[in-house]
Amino acid sequence: NLNKENHSTQKLINHTYILVPGRAFTKEGKRLGRGKGFYDIYFSRLAALGFSEGIKKSGVCFACQLVADIPTTPDDVLMDTVVSTSSTTAHTISGE
Repeated sequence: NLNKENHSTQKLINHTYILVPGRAFTKEGKRLGRGKGFYDIYFSRLAALGFSEGIKKSGVCFACQLVADIPTTPDDVLMDTVVSTSSTTAHTISGE
């Protein structure tokens, strides 16, 4: 239960790194999920409650799941980083 009035919850949220699975990712942070929008809705709700500051979203995938491009809609939430088995470093997305 996310309650903006709860200071301890806010403190915890400000140091949160969420690993996000997907079917495919781009190095620019685009993500293809299963088509239900679960993570997009979840991250949008966090933002609406004022909890998005300090939360980092990292897509995790196998090398074969990194693709050149994925079609997106305005509701799609971009990842802050994408980590794959093909590299030991994350692809950090800039310009947010």
